Amino acid sequence: IEPYMIYRKIEGITNFERIIRTDYLDAFADTNEIEFGIANRFFTRRSTENVSGVTTGNNNKPRIPLANQPYEALTITLRGKYFFDPLFGGALTPGRRNQFYPINTFSGFPYGGVPRRFSPLNIEARYRPRKHIFADLRTDIDVQRVGVRDFSLALGVNFPLVRAFQSFYFTRAISLVPSLRQFANVNGHEPGTQRGSQWSPSLFLGNPDRGLFGGGSFFFDFQNRPREGGSSLISAVLTVGYTWDCCAVTVQNYHFNVGLRNENRTVFSFRLNGIGTFGTAPIGQRFP
Repeated sequence: IEPYMIYRKIEGITNFERIIRTDYLDAFADTNEIEFGIANRFFTRRSTENVSGVTTGNNNKPRIPLANQPYEALTITLRGKYFFDPLFGGALTPGRRNQFYPINTFSGFPYGGVPRRFSPLNIEARYRPRKHIFADLRTDIDVQRVGVRDFSLALGVNFPLVRAFQSFYFTRAISLVPSLRQFANVNGHEPGTQRGSQWSPSLFLGNPDRGLFGGGSFFFDFQNRPREGGSSLISAVLTVGYTWDCCAVTVQNYHFNVGLRNENRTVFSFRLNGIGTFGTAPIGQRFP
């Protein structure tokens, strides 16, 4: 168990030379805050020995493990922030969506539509019992209304011949407490929040370096359904291919429909090992 507390004060951004710049405008603001949290780490023992049964059976002495090292299988972190200046030196404009440092450090989901002293409580749980299996859950708990604001869940298995992954996102349109309703948007909710439910599964079978392989990747939007008929499927990619010792052929079908834009196209690629790839598939694209 690792509790921690950090006091952070930034005024008049003087560390510009240390900022990784991705564009001409860096979204940094003055802040005077305390970050607090606690992390609970669960460890298991994993042996690094690889001794055959013949070797261990040659003597009757009890076998003593030589290399058992701890392995972090599960980590649960609870953290939050307290802001002494809820307006961040005037950078936050109440009644509109605000997204800048330091209110974007815990989660990509915004909560800067209204001035607040306490940030939502962020919970992050990572579970990886084996190197081929993982799960990641992240959620924000609203401390003012005591409810889930949003959460994301990622699951995956990665074996030599079977790979499956999925991501699910859920967001809520937050209703403000009476003292903050003056900052609500036209729908009566906290600016920057809206109802959302999206799911992206994918499955891949086979070895792309040998023999037959294929799979599919899909994206569903259960909240906003722009397609006629109310279908939640937004996009899909289907792949099939075969690899020989000298070359490989891959065919992919793309489907993309958001109402005003509806596309279906098929691309292919032919690869000669050690020479290059030819076809209509985008360069560098790989599935999954």
